[in-house]
Amino acid sequence: MTITLTPEQEQIIQEQITSGKYTDPSDLISQALQLLLERDQANQKLEGLLIASLESGDPIVATDEWWDSKKASLTEKHQNQ
Repeated sequence: MTITLTPEQEQIIQEQITSGKYTDPSDLISQALQLLLERDQANQKLEGLLIASLESGDPIVATDEWWDSKKASLTEKHQNQ
């Protein structure tokens, strides 16, 4: 496979390699593709959760009091883990 990069893209890649974050262009591309896959999976999961929430029943009015209660509940839940 052959790809063509703009001068700006080449500069970004070179700067990342020079900074020591990546060993070579292949390393950078591999990690970028991994992040892309992870983002796509997270988006799919989020879409699934959104659909499930839309199908879960009547809507709830999210008042300030509701958010405060939800925040307190989640904070307590995560402190006990």
